[in-house]
Amino acid sequence: MTTPQTRTKQLAGLTGLALAAVIGVGSIVGSNSARDDLTPKAYKALVDGGLANVKVDFDGREAKLSNGTPQELARAEKIVEGVKGVRWAKVDSSRTTKLPPPPTFSISTDADGVNISGVVPNAEVAAQIKAAVGSLGKVTGDLKVDRQVGTADWLTTLPKVISSVEGVNDLSLSVDGDSLSVGGSLPSQGQIDAVADLVEPSLGSLSLDNNLKVGAAVVSAQQAADLKAATVYFARGSSTLDTEGDAVGSNEAALLTVVDILKRVPGLELEIGGHAGPTDPARGKILSDERVASVKDYLVAAGIDADRLSTKSYGSDPETGADAFAEQYRRVDFIVKGN
Repeated sequence: MTTPQTRTKQLAGLTGLALAAVIGVGSIVGSNSARDDLTPKAYKALVDGGLANVKVDFDGREAKLSNGTPQELARAEKIVEGVKGVRWAKVDSSRTTKLPPPPTFSISTDADGVNISGVVPNAEVAAQIKAAVGSLGKVTGDLKVDRQVGTADWLTTLPKVISSVEGVNDLSLSVDGDSLSVGGSLPSQGQIDAVADLVEPSLGSLSLDNNLKVGAAVVSAQQAADLKAATVYFARGSSTLDTEGDAVGSNEAALLTVVDILKRVPGLELEIGGHAGPTDPARGKILSDERVASVKDYLVAAGIDADRLSTKSYGSDPETGADAFAEQYRRVDFIVKGN
């Protein structure tokens, strides 16, 4: 026989079960609602942060991350935890696969040339990068090819980066994790800013760690020797610049050497000095003025800033040798300013 007390206990039990069910359903609905609200917000934050490849799964307001390099996932944790409403974000280690080691790259320059090192995934990439490095000078060292190494978007844009830093003194350039570090010196802050503007569009997913500093222009011992040897000769009594070759020989090689060094060392300034040979002083001054002017015009036409080129006329040389009309007295030569 069911007593009133028994019926009361049964009703209380049923009420408790119903209430627990309502709470459970509410918890599930709330969890799903949080997930549906936070998932698109987290993905947008990841895309804005350059991590569109990272996958995010929510359990309520807790996020688990997968599908990325360790560096990418570490960044993703901070980005997702910054989304309003997220309690925490952690890497889902159960879904993280072992990734191949990343490619590496490093170069440094000195008076003897450029040293290169690093590991890349295939020979084609290595050849493209080494061809670009060759524009910086004589190359020592090498890139190792390892097919077990992963690829990266910066490998294809690296040749453009290298061409952008040509002319940086004591250059050091390396890829470290998610950043490209460049160091060395240039003669002005304006030139440093210009290099950064050239480099940044070619970084791919890398960030730029700019350690360039303002410093004096530096020419290597070889460049200094090449400038000293780069003499331009003229026909007797003439200021016409011969670049084709006749009795006084071709000047094209000497001029191209000067242009090349000026472009490789952006802060370098040269004095163009003219000599007239044996003639009266007034005529010698005019002739040497005209000769340095013709050489300066050539260099400016080749893309050299006129402000980097000063001129000086030495006129007639009173101490001529036995052959007073030898071409050595009818010349223009180049002197590094400050030396």
